Amino acid sequence: MKVKIKSDSFSFENLKFYLVNEYPKIRFWELPKNKLLAEKNKFVGCYVISSKKNIRLVGGFPSDKTNFIAFLILFLGGIIIPLGLYFLIFYKAQKKLETQIGETIGKKFAKYHLVNKTEE
Repeated sequence: MKVKIKSDSFSFENLKFYLVNEYPKIRFWELPKNKLLAEKNKFVGCYVISSKKNIRLVGGFPSDKTNFIAFLILFLGGIIIPLGLYFLIFYKAQKKLETQIGETIGKKFAKYHLVNKTEE
C-alpha cells in the first residue's frame, strides 16, 4: 500500500510517535533509514517505509526467524502447497494490519484522503 503525503506536515519522528500512541497493543521497532516494523504477533507484521513524497506499507512476517522458517517450508515442501497455505492462513491477517495502519496514516498525513468509503 502506498500513501502520498503532504511534505510540509511530515517528519519521521511525528509518524513514529503517532503510530505508537495510536496502537498501544502493537510493538513498533525502528529500523535503519526511516523504516518501522509493526509487530502484532510472531506471524503478523507490517513494514512502514517512509520517503520524502510517500509512505509505503508492506505486510509480512515480522522477524528473520519466521522469514527463514517460511522459506524452508516453501523450499522443502514444494511451491504450490506451502504458498496456498500461506495465503489461507497468514496473508489475510497481514493485509488487514497493513490496511489498518495505512488508513490511520492516511487520516493524519495523506495528501488526499477518501472521505466516504463504501462498505462491502
